[in-house]
Amino acid sequence: MRAPFRKAALLAAVLAVAACTTAYAVIIEIGPTFVSATATVQPRELPKRGNAPIALSTVTRVGTKDGSTPPTLKSIDFLVDKNGTVNAKEWPVCAIAKLEGTTPSQARKRCAGALVGKGTGKALVTMPGKAPFVIASPLS
Repeated sequence: MRAPFRKAALLAAVLAVAACTTAYAVIIEIGPTFVSATATVQPRELPKRGNAPIALSTVTRVGTKDGSTPPTLKSIDFLVDKNGTVNAKEWPVCAIAKLEGTTPSQARKRCAGALVGKGTGKALVTMPGKAPFVIASPLS
């Protein structure tokens, strides 16, 4: 079931990112497991020729219809079509020494000029003999 699950997750990500012009959502179901992805791209209109900067916001969720623990998601790939590019040379840089031993809040303050995005990551943790619980962490 892992290979089809990964394929469904990849398909959801590709459709959500590549096909959206303003906001797009897709849900893929394999048995009781589902992957849902939404993406929003701003601005809505892009030039017919040449490149333009965009802002991308996405939410991806993995769950089950029956409430059982979903299979472990090992990876998810977000792909862009042949016209999409990432120009990392234009991004500001923050030295690793500024980040060592910091909390997310401290790191965001120390390297505010290099922040290109932020969000929250959540995961369901399961351990033998313990009830499953959710953890969350800020992402930068």
